[in-house]
This record gives sequence, C-alpha cells and structure tokens, in this order.
Amino acid sequence: MIAFSPNSTIGKLLLLRTLAIVAQLIALLVSVFWLKAEISLLPALVVVAIASLFQLASVYAYRNHTEANPPGMWMQLAADVVFLTLLLAFTGGATNAFVSLLLLPIVIAAITLNFKSACLIALSAMASYSWLLWKMPAQGHHHDMTTHFQAMWINFVFSAIVIVWVVSSMADKIKEKERRLAQSREQQLYQEQLVALGASAAQVAHQLASPVANLHLLHEELMEDYPDDVVLKEMEKPLEQCRQLLNDFRTQSQYLQKHDKATPIYTHQLVQQLKELLQLEYPSVQIEQKDDGMLTEVLNDPMLLPALQNIVNNAARASTLNHIDKITLCSSRDEQHWHLSIADFGIGFKPEQLSQIGLKPQTSEEGFGVGLLLTQITVNRLGGRFLAENYEHGAKVTVTLPVRQV
Repeated sequence: MIAFSPNSTIGKLLLLRTLAIVAQLIALLVSVFWLKAEISLLPALVVVAIASLFQLASVYAYRNHTEANPPGMWMQLAADVVFLTLLLAFTGGATNAFVSLLLLPIVIAAITLNFKSACLIALSAMASYSWLLWKMPAQGHHHDMTTHFQAMWINFVFSAIVIVWVVSSMADKIKEKERRLAQSREQQLYQEQLVALGASAAQVAHQLASPVANLHLLHEELMEDYPDDVVLKEMEKPLEQCRQLLNDFRTQSQYLQKHDKATPIYTHQLVQQLKELLQLEYPSVQIEQKDDGMLTEVLNDPMLLPALQNIVNNAARASTLNHIDKITLCSSRDEQHWHLSIADFGIGFKPEQLSQIGLKPQTSEEGFGVGLLLTQITVNRLGGRFLAENYEHGAKVTVTLPVRQV
C-alpha cells in the first residue's frame, strides 16, 4: 500500500521519472537498432538501470509518506540532474538535441522548492551542461558548429536564470495567495462559530430572564413569611448575582446595537476594579501585584472588564484547587502596548489545551473554555493580543492592549 497520491508533488515526480525512464530506454533502442546511431549503448543502459533502481528505492522510501519534505525533493531532483547528465555524456554530450531536458528539474525545483534550493538545482544543471560542453571533442573544420553549441549553452544559462527568477517568484505569490485564502476560510469558520455561540447565549439569557424574575418574587414572598430562615438568606446573594449578570448582558447588547466607540480608561483603575471583583468572589485569595507605575490609558468597552475578570477568576480557582491562595498580577507597558499578566499557582494548562485555548470552546473542570474564547474575542476587537502559557509555578495568561496615544 502506497500512501502518497499520484496528484501529490512526490507522486507526480516519480510518475514523470517512470515515463522518462521508459522513453529513454525506447529512444536508446531505436537510435541504435533503427537509426544506426553511433553511441555507447552499454554504458547508457547501465545509467538507465541505475536510475530504475533509484526509482524503485524512492517509491519504497516514500511508500508511507503522503508528501516529500523539501530536502527529500531536492535530493530527488539532484539525482535526476546526475542521471540525465550521465546519459547525455554517453549519447553525444552537448551535441545531443535533448540536452535542454536539463531545464526540466530546474522548472520543478522553482515550483516546489524555495528560491535557494531552486538556485542550487539550477547551478548543478548549468555545471552539468558546462561539463558536457567542455568534454565535447574539438570539431576541427566544423568550427561554426562549436560556436553554435556555445551559443546553445549561453541560451541554456539565460533560460535557467529566467526560470528560477520568474517561476520562483510566481510560485511564491501563488503559495501566499493560497495561504491567505486558507486563513480567510478559517476566519470565516471561526466567525460562524462565534455567531452560533452568541445566538445560543442570547437565547439562553432570554429564556432565563423570566424564571429568575419569578424566583425573585417567590424569594421576597418567602422572606416576608419566614424572615429568619437561614436558607432563604443564603439564597439572596446568588439570586442577586443572576439578576446582575442578566442586566450586564442587556447592557452589553445595547452597547453593540449602538456601535458606540470605545472609551479610554486608566490601566491602574482597570486593575483596581479587577482586584475588587476578585475579593468579592474569592476573599481568601491574596493578590501579589507588580506594576511599573507608568500612567497608561487603553481603550475600554463594557466587555473588557468581564473578559479580564474571567481570566482572574480562573487563576484564583486554579490556585485554590492546588491549595495555594495566591495569584500574581503584573502590569507593564512599552511604547505602544500595555501588558497585563495574570499568573496562578495551579497545575497549569494541559498540553492539548494550549493550542486550542481562545480558539474554540472547551470542556474542563478548571473553567478553561467558553470564557477564554469570549475573552480572546474581546481583546482582538480592541486591537490586542491574548497569550496562554505554562510557567514553573502554574499557568499564565498575558493580555496585550494598544496604548492610547494622547
């Protein structure tokens, strides 16, 4: 079973070499036995036999690969140059009409390899042609033919240079265009997933509004009848949180509908709000803060604080699960960006999470999932970046936002 497809690069190259070997064998037999050409048949057949063995070895080597890596492709093309040069050497050398076939490996290299590798193949082909021209016997009274062969060599060198320069440039542009199209398709799929997630969240929030309102009314009635009930008093705070979250969601929806511009906020105020919110959720968690003290403004909207709060809460949760009641907030800036790093003392991110955090929803007991996805969306909308990583004590998330230039 062969893994590579005939439509793959290595598949097409091996197929082309197979056809070339068959064509070479037929051309040798026709030239000797029909056209009565004076060529060294036995050495030429030995070269074809070695090329055939190399072809079988290549098929065997790539039987479990869907594609060849760049060094492997370069070796295949270099081998083609060597085999073709040896075959030409025993069949007329530079006088052989098929000497221009040395351009074929150059064309393939210019399309499939980078510019440097294509140049190496081109130089090897030009060196081979030069060697064939140098070992060509003197023409004696056919001096004009010698000049003709030298002109053919010049034409070959010029053609090789043009092919490498033009074809490599065109291939690079095509590859760049394909890369951008792939990114566009991925971005479109990503946006479709976000729209679906947002629609689902809006539907859930809409459906929760009435039950939460009914629970508030029932809670108020029960409190009037049983004002000293401990359970009813404990229910008051969660119910108030539910109502506040729904109000926040309504505020964010109204903000998006109005398309208001983001307003500036000082980063030390933003960090202070994060600390206050964290103390409400996790009063036992200590915050180790590091600040460069520089007065910095960034753009703010109603979604930024909840997005950062989600990261801080995740960090606090991860630390407490590891029985360490501490997180670290580090704020710094450079000329154009403000950096906020939130580090915990938990067990860190799982390896399979690191490549997917912020890209798609995940299911995890530690809380890494939709929250970080929404955080990534908010940060990107404000022109920032989002980075999740592990470090020696746990996990660290760094949010980078552009500094507002006054």
